[in-house]
Amino acid sequence: TSLELVECFGSDNTCCLAPVCVLRGALDEALRAFLEVLDRYTLADLIAPRRQLADQLKTISFA
Repeated sequence: TSLELVECFGSDNTCCLAPVCVLRGALDEALRAFLEVLDRYTLADLIAPRRQLADQLKTISFA
């Protein structure tokens, strides 16, 4: 699974702006913060309201 949000995160980066780009640093910081928050949760935490999740899924049409 790749978490390369933008080309410059990849090893095959060809962006000519990469050496001076501030966006890459900002996105890298945001990605690390996002993953840090997710690390605080387990799958059990996320599916705890099982009945409510099941009821909500029944209302979705997958057709």
